[in-house]
Amino acid sequence: MNKKYHVNLIFRMKNADYSIEKVFKPLQPIFGRHFVVDDCYVPYYKVSLWSIISNMWFAFCHRKDINHITGVMHYCALLLPKKNTIITIHDLNLPGAGLKRKILMWLFVKYPVKRANYITCITEATKRELLDECPKASGKVSVIYNPISPEFKYSKKEFDVENPRILHIGTRANKNLERVIEALNGVNCCLVIIGQLSNNQKLLLQANHINYINKFRLTDQEILSEYNSCDIVSFPSLYEGFGMPIIEGQAIGRPVLTSHRAPMTEISGDAVIYVDPESVDSIRQGFLEIIRNESLRKNIVAKGLNNVKRFDAEVIAEKYMALYNIILSKK
Repeated sequence: MNKKYHVNLIFRMKNADYSIEKVFKPLQPIFGRHFVVDDCYVPYYKVSLWSIISNMWFAFCHRKDINHITGVMHYCALLLPKKNTIITIHDLNLPGAGLKRKILMWLFVKYPVKRANYITCITEATKRELLDECPKASGKVSVIYNPISPEFKYSKKEFDVENPRILHIGTRANKNLERVIEALNGVNCCLVIIGQLSNNQKLLLQANHINYINKFRLTDQEILSEYNSCDIVSFPSLYEGFGMPIIEGQAIGRPVLTSHRAPMTEISGDAVIYVDPESVDSIRQGFLEIIRNESLRKNIVAKGLNNVKRFDAEVIAEKYMALYNIILSKK
C-alpha cells in the first residue's frame, strides 16, 4: 500500500475569522482522497510579540510532510522547514502607515516570503502587489484562485422589477456601502446588508430613505439563503484580495454589480456590470441598467454561470495537489 503523506493546513485561531477557513473547506475532502489532511489552528489571534512567537512555535511543533500556511500568519514560515512549506497570500492590505506598516510588511510578508520555497497568490493582482514588495520572489510565486463551494448552485428566481432585493455583503470601509446607499436614493428596492452597521451608516440609510434589512452573524446556510432570495448582488468594492461574493452570486444565477478595478475584473470576466466604485452616479446607473434591461440581466447571468467553472473546487484542488506533489518529489 502506498504511503499517504500528511498535509498540514495552518489556519488562524479557530472561529476567529470568516473567510480563509471557508475558502479551504471545499478543497479538504478532495485533498483527503490522496493525502492525510490535518487542520492546524494556531492558538492566538491578536498581533503581539507573545502571540506571534507562540503561533510560530505551535506550527513548528505540529509540522508535517507538507506545511501549508493558508493565509495571514505567514510569519509561521520562519520556523518551518523551507523545503516543504507553502504560503498562500490573499492580499497585502496591512493596517497602519509609515513605520508601523513597514514593520508589519517585513514580519508578515518579506521575511516569510524569503523563508519559504513555495508561494501562492489568490489572484494575479495580489501577485503583482507581492512582487512590487518582493521582486526577487518571482521564481517561486504562482497563482491559484479561491474555489467556489459546491453548495452554491443555480437557483431560478423571477426578477422583481418593481422592488428588487439587492444583497450587499460587508460593511467595512472597503465594501463601499456608503456610496451604494447614496446611489440607491429614490430607487425602489429592498437593500439587504450583511454585516454590522455603524451609527453613521444607519443615519445615512435614514437620510436617503432606503428600505433596508440588516443581518449579521449568519450561518453558512443563512448566507446561502440570502443569495437565493436576492435579485442583484452588490459588490462595488474599493479593495479586495479576491471577491468571493462575485462568484457566489454568479453561481446562484444572479446579476452582479462590481468595481471596474483589479482583482474584480480578473475574477468577474465579462459576466458582471462594472461601475466606477468612487462614483455614486456610476453605481446608480449600474443598478438601474440591471433593473430596467431584462436582456442584459439574462446575458450576464448566463455568462456568470460559465465563468464560475474556472473556480470549481476540483479544478482548484488539482492545482494545489500538483504543487504538493512537486514538494514531495524533492524530498
